[in-house]
Amino acid sequence: MIYLTNISATQLRFSLTNRPNRKSVVDAMPVADSAFTTVVVDLAANATTSVTDDYFSAVIEAQRVVGGSAVLTVAFSPPVNSFGFAHNFGAVEAKVANGILTAVTDLQLAAPVNAATAQPKTPRNVTVTTVDAGGANLAGTVTITGLSAVGATQTETITVVAGVSLIAGVKAWAKITNIAWTFGATGAAGDTIAVGTGDVLGVPIFGTTLVLSKVLEDGADVPVVAQANATYNTYSPTATPNATKIFQIWGSYRAGNTVLS
Repeated sequence: MIYLTNISATQLRFSLTNRPNRKSVVDAMPVADSAFTTVVVDLAANATTSVTDDYFSAVIEAQRVVGGSAVLTVAFSPPVNSFGFAHNFGAVEAKVANGILTAVTDLQLAAPVNAATAQPKTPRNVTVTTVDAGGANLAGTVTITGLSAVGATQTETITVVAGVSLIAGVKAWAKITNIAWTFGATGAAGDTIAVGTGDVLGVPIFGTTLVLSKVLEDGADVPVVAQANATYNTYSPTATPNATKIFQIWGSYRAGNTVLS
């Protein structure tokens, strides 16, 4: 826990207590309390100071601004509002190339907006598979609309490149409400499109900066390398889901740093 005590018009005292609590408070404190690690920040000039205890460290930056005031930024590592979590995905089904939308043929004639014909049983990314039967170098965009792993509305536009028949999206979907596409003149009679499921799984957390600390895949420890995507809150298993392997992860996430001004 971090405490802030005003010493004078030009100095502030930040104190970090050796307690397993990562929440930040602004409060008075007994200066003589030996349980605290204390650092004094001089507001008379720009300065950066660090303070650390057993649970987190804080980098305190004082920036002098015009008018005699100062802006203080306190950045924590692990950050304030950093939460641990554990999640068991269970046995994740194998990906299916048309598991969301069965193949639609004659893209020149087919309606460009469709509802999903099925939903992912586990929040995961989608794939777009095309067949350029007309030979017109099929290219365009496919826009997915629906809900994330935590039920938030989201959209994703996937670009279909001529000559590439399978493209994977990066966001994870718990539910898909709408699928729309635009192919223009490259969409010909006989061309097909299907939307399916991928192997990237959605982590149901409210927050950012996803970090994995432990991964179990079908009961086996897997080295934590680059399986987590902190932008989209997703996890890419090392093993391929096949409806029998069980995937479990542990990690942390946060809402952001605290700024005092």
